[in-house]
Amino acid sequence: MYRIPFSFYDFASYLTTGFILLFTLDYLLALGWVTGPYLSAADGVFLFVLIFIIGHLISQLAGELANRVERYLGQPAELLFKPKKGFFQGYYRPLPQEIRTEVLRKYAERTGHAEPGEGMFLHCFHLVKLRSAITYERLQIFIGTYGLARNLSFTCGLVGLVALGTVLTTGRPLCGLVAITALTFAYLLYLRYLKFYRLFAVEVYISYLFLAD
Repeated sequence: MYRIPFSFYDFASYLTTGFILLFTLDYLLALGWVTGPYLSAADGVFLFVLIFIIGHLISQLAGELANRVERYLGQPAELLFKPKKGFFQGYYRPLPQEIRTEVLRKYAERTGHAEPGEGMFLHCFHLVKLRSAITYERLQIFIGTYGLARNLSFTCGLVGLVALGTVLTTGRPLCGLVAITALTFAYLLYLRYLKFYRLFAVEVYISYLFLAD
């Protein structure tokens, strides 16, 4: 059966982030595109398409930025096996020792390798995907959740920076409040992204451990 290649989280992310960015830019810069006195049906269709396109662009840019930051923070695929200290201590928290040992043992038995990293993660994810449809559906929820949080964080960061620039150039006090609120949301949503990004990897390794041989 044909399946739509977008999930609920995709539509929620694209439309929500696109609308937030367009609406706030329209308000802060007084463009009148969205908050104007009258919008025709054609204007509404055009704005919907524009919002969807902006949402796609935000997703792409947010993903690129997250990948660059990840090079500094590290990937859960490795951090779950190699304890590390840092500011985001919850993100760095490893799996319990006994689980780490068993996952590595099972991986070594199947592949002959025992070094945790991206290769091991891809191996584990592929087997879980093939052998457990229920777990794979659960993993898609994790992917959608952390993707939505990442995109919203990026959007709020953009809004905060634009609002900050606006208050510095125009002196509008409300823009200062918008800047503080948006940047705070950006930080909190980024923490949520890290949380579910880590839980996604945890779910992969735990499910892999209990796969039948």
